[in-house]
Amino acid sequence: MPTVTASGATGRPGHSDTYVEHFLSDLPDAALAVDSSGRIVAANELVHQLLGFADGALEGASIEELVPDDARAQHAGRRRAFQAQPSARHMGGGLILRARRADGIELPVSISLAPLDDAITVAIVHDRTMAVHALQEVQDRLEVEMLAASIASSLAGATGGELDLAIDAGLHEICERLLADQALLYVTSDDGERLELTNEWCAPDLDPTTGRIVSLPRAPFGWAAPKLQRGEAVYVPRPDDLPATAGAEAAFMVEHGIRSALTIPLGAREDYEGTFSLRWRREPAPWDESRTDMVRLLGNVFLAAHRRRQAESIRDASEARHKSLVDTLAAGVVLVRRGDGCVVSANPSAARILGFADGDLVGTDLLSNDVGLVSRDGSPVSAEQRRRLLATEPDDTTLDLGYRRADGTMVWIEVRSVRLVLGGEEHLAVSFIDVTDRRDAEALLVARAMHDPLTGLPNRLLLGEHTRATLARAGRNGSTTALLFFDLDRFKRINDRYGHATGDALLTGVAHRVQAELRAGDLFARIGGDEFVAVLSELGDEAEAGVLAERLQAALTRPVQVDGVEHQVSASIGLATASADEAGALTVDDLLRRADRAMYAAKRSGRARWVTWTDALVSAAQHREELEVELHQSLLAGDFTLRYQPVLDLSSGGLVGAEALVRWNHPRRGMLEPAEFLDVAEDTGLIVPLGQWVLEEACATAMSWPEHLWIAVNLSARQIGSNDAASRVRRVLEDTGLDPGRLHLELTETALIEGSHSAIGDITALRELGAAIGLDDFGTGYSSMTYLHTLPLTFLKIDRSFVSELDDPAAHRATTIVDMVLRLAERFELEVIAEGVETDVQASRLRGLGCRFVQGFLYAPPLSADELARRIAADQPA
Repeated sequence: MPTVTASGATGRPGHSDTYVEHFLSDLPDAALAVDSSGRIVAANELVHQLLGFADGALEGASIEELVPDDARAQHAGRRRAFQAQPSARHMGGGLILRARRADGIELPVSISLAPLDDAITVAIVHDRTMAVHALQEVQDRLEVEMLAASIASSLAGATGGELDLAIDAGLHEICERLLADQALLYVTSDDGERLELTNEWCAPDLDPTTGRIVSLPRAPFGWAAPKLQRGEAVYVPRPDDLPATAGAEAAFMVEHGIRSALTIPLGAREDYEGTFSLRWRREPAPWDESRTDMVRLLGNVFLAAHRRRQAESIRDASEARHKSLVDTLAAGVVLVRRGDGCVVSANPSAARILGFADGDLVGTDLLSNDVGLVSRDGSPVSAEQRRRLLATEPDDTTLDLGYRRADGTMVWIEVRSVRLVLGGEEHLAVSFIDVTDRRDAEALLVARAMHDPLTGLPNRLLLGEHTRATLARAGRNGSTTALLFFDLDRFKRINDRYGHATGDALLTGVAHRVQAELRAGDLFARIGGDEFVAVLSELGDEAEAGVLAERLQAALTRPVQVDGVEHQVSASIGLATASADEAGALTVDDLLRRADRAMYAAKRSGRARWVTWTDALVSAAQHREELEVELHQSLLAGDFTLRYQPVLDLSSGGLVGAEALVRWNHPRRGMLEPAEFLDVAEDTGLIVPLGQWVLEEACATAMSWPEHLWIAVNLSARQIGSNDAASRVRRVLEDTGLDPGRLHLELTETALIEGSHSAIGDITALRELGAAIGLDDFGTGYSSMTYLHTLPLTFLKIDRSFVSELDDPAAHRATTIVDMVLRLAERFELEVIAEGVETDVQASRLRGLGCRFVQGFLYAPPLSADELARRIAADQPA
């Protein structure tokens, strides 16, 4: 008897822990008991073994811990729903659920739930691994069985020369299904001494006479003899796979270009009556040996048909053999009198599939209008479907139909009918297979294929179908359609800081909030990552779309709470509309592209806003796309150069270092400032190779300067959020030989925000290298003060916007800010550099406030390397 462990007394009403333990021990399946909060209070030995846990390790844990992270919320919801209205049932409605073992491996399971008392629920867990693995195998087997049933039906009514043609056609179908190039049917001669080639099929573009042997000794010989004598199939994937003892067979295959071959003995094992062979001559066989028995069955069908043709004297025996083979098929086969629809004969599978007792199907009417046949969509069978069912005209296609059994259950079948004449009377040979399980699996796969697994929202595929239908409807009824493209602002920062579980919960919360604000008939889809799209239909005009966009934007400003922590969320939204006149000309991709461009315009405008697509946006987007291409080309061509702006000591007037500033020597537009291309480089990721080049070039240039001068280089968000910034800088320092203490790395608050939590580790590692770390544009952002105690800074740069105001004697605000920065820096033992100094008044006031280091056009514009070298030389004492 399986053992059970329990987590101890809980003080709950109802059964005692001892009773729960004994109850679970008596169960033959893996089982556990949970309380109303989902905590496991007892588990038997079988469930520990199934999930790979040591005995007793599950007790006290939450049952949701046994579920993969992305399915926990759904699982918990189902459990709570059951516990709210308990009754013994199968959790998931027959779906395959997922459990996570102790080693992290997921396995498919089904769970049956039953209330033990008011507080305790028993969950019985069934391993469904074999069922999932068998799904594809069942699909393949059904296809081959359908082929076997079809061929059997075709052969059933053929006689004389028609039978030969039917066999050849069957060989052709088998070769097409199994990708074979040649099929050969050998049958024992009348004297029983030889095997004669009676039927064959060969691909039209191949010579059928190549390797053809029209007559063979019946007694097995050669390497394959033992297998054939045992009634076993002989499969040769390649000539090279044959053993040394099969040299003659290998030489035969090579000589005649046979890449793979399969031979199956037909009939009784000890006294086989023929062989069925398949050859692959163009490519090796894509063979699955599980299909061998199916091919054997097909070969035996051909053999039975051939024997039926041989002589009238053995016709009855041949028909009995054929019936026996049909009876072994998993597919249903019935013979129906066409005049009145009466079933004349039916194999056991037909009765089982349609819900009849064996033998009860004969004599029933399957073709009348009141029989429970329905179309795939549940509607009554159409006139066209009934025409095909009656085989009014030759038709090789199958019908997908449903049949309501006597007990009310519905079975879904694939049906094919063949018209034939027996005893001067028209009949139908109807074959069908049960595809109910496959249909259910397909429906589940379609649902999963159309929806996002995390949020349950429609995905990109369903979005496309819905939008196409909406545009078509708008063209007919004269309404306006709108697409809202959402991209959550700085979502990566939340993922990096709080983890993906929090990020997923946040995405789900956003999805529910937006859905609650939409109207009936609108659709909200997740198309990837933190991107969503809303489709607004039946609008009066574009202004109405703007009102809805404003409402959704406002809804997102309310904090989203996850695990007790409030997260402020915002989104950049792009709006694109299609009037009734445009609906017919615009595709879904057109509308998505417009909304996407408008969304990026919203991001560039400062985020947390919505922007409507206009023709002007198209021009700007095209210019930006051209700039991206040119930027990439210029990186490869080396069209970038550096300028160096000197940094001076106000007290001595001497040089202390220089900041490296990149310029783009554009092939057509001349020298471009950073403001004209850096945001594009940042968005496309080209900032990483460009920034690396700047670092390498600046450090190499600084090696030619006196050792007391340092070089300052700016780092972007992508560079410091890549987790390898320190290793990149280290390699440059090693390659150039620059002392790390001479390298000043400048960061902006934007870069720190975009780089998020992972940036702190990179910055700490850079400081440990010995490089100086500075915060550029200090005082312009909301988080500047925070970084003073979270980052290993060594200097600050006062933003030029504050410096420029110092020209005005009444600019007390600017003076106060600069004074505050200097005092803060002194407290934190940081150096301060004022940038953008352009007038003597600014320099004088900075000197009076105690600022030591400055840079700006008052002292020198950004200089080329040669110009700076001359300035350095002039600055040296004689």
